[in-house]
Amino acid sequence: MSKKIVFLLEEESVKAMLEEIVPKINPNLELYYINFKGKQKFKKRFVNKIKYFYNDPNKNTTFIVLLDKDSSDCKQLKNKLQEKLNSGIGQRQNQYFYDNKKVYIRIVCSELESFFLGDLQAVGKAYSKGKLSNFQQKEKFRNPDNLTNAKEELKKLVNYSSYIDGSRKISSYMDINNNQSTSFNLLIKTIQEI
Repeated sequence: MSKKIVFLLEEESVKAMLEEIVPKINPNLELYYINFKGKQKFKKRFVNKIKYFYNDPNKNTTFIVLLDKDSSDCKQLKNKLQEKLNSGIGQRQNQYFYDNKKVYIRIVCSELESFFLGDLQAVGKAYSKGKLSNFQQKEKFRNPDNLTNAKEELKKLVNYSSYIDGSRKISSYMDINNNQSTSFNLLIKTIQEI
């Protein structure tokens, strides 16, 4: 029985990134992507999607809930999602999920582009700007999760306008073992553990 991972996402560009990144970790995983096309729809519906997959007879399913922090507090956002999950799933099913570590909530700090700014070498390769990696040691790029405007910072460096294509292009060059984004590294570690 193959390992199944269901990613619950707020936007298409995150899916484009994962489609490039996850096979670098393990090309044999069975992957499903649920894109809610917006944070509000995501928050309203993610628990029901998990419940739907829970009823699948294949109990070899793990869920990764992945949401941008944006202007929220990382820990508070994660706690709110956890509370929704706890109240929406019910005690018996909840026991199954947490005893077996079946649901992981991961917050992108602060937005997807922080992941890309954590690997400026990949950004440079994707946009044929080889010297971009020299900026990695600048203070603001040493921990891109602290940036509140990662998308704007990326646009200053390269012509990042088509988010889905840009996400796919940059991700294809990303080194999963060398990234300055703590939240990216936690996501990679979670997938590796699964």
